[in-house]
Amino acid sequence: MLEAAADTLNPLIKSLASNAIVRTMVKYTIDEAIKSEVKIAGDVKRIMQDKLDQVQCGIKIGDVRASRIVWPRQVDEAFQASSNARQESDRIRIDASSYKEMLLTNTGGSRAEDILEQLKQPGLTQDQQEELVVQLSGQVQTEISEARLYRTKVVEDAKASAEYLQKILPEYRKNPELVLQKIYQDAIEQVLAGADEKIFMQTREGLPDEIRLLLNRDPNINKGKAEQK
Repeated sequence: MLEAAADTLNPLIKSLASNAIVRTMVKYTIDEAIKSEVKIAGDVKRIMQDKLDQVQCGIKIGDVRASRIVWPRQVDEAFQASSNARQESDRIRIDASSYKEMLLTNTGGSRAEDILEQLKQPGLTQDQQEELVVQLSGQVQTEISEARLYRTKVVEDAKASAEYLQKILPEYRKNPELVLQKIYQDAIEQVLAGADEKIFMQTREGLPDEIRLLLNRDPNINKGKAEQK
């Protein structure tokens, strides 16, 4: 009697299991299925039990386990290529994230990323922005220090130029041509002070300009300068 019941029930259970597996697996991609063994087993059990309850056979499914999920052999090459590409993509993404963190840390310190996000917030006043920037460290502070030194130099140069112009203004009002000639001469002296060779062309009123070239110059002059450099 039990053997006859087993001969009848075993094909039924296998058929129900096969049907439940097909209905479950069509909802998953290969990638999802490999990572969802427990959920797949639970879905298969639920579908089988629903069918058994519908026919009122009194059979209860105790447990269903998915011991191993394997993709079809026909797509093995494509799946392996896809898996390798996904792993390479993950590796590159992790390397890029690590490089970003290292670059931010070296540039602005350990809190650089958090401070940058705060700086992106709209409506920040200049004082608030400066307070956040001061909290940065690393290369940022070096750049800020150099920028401040450059700003100080520009301001001091501008003040010096303004004071110089204020100083010569009375003389300029008395004799503009003389003052301009003096400024020109000072500029020429400053420019020519760093020149290795100086060539002057003297203009003569009523006579054409004349340029004379010395073709047989001493080659040792340039050679000595090159060796000195």
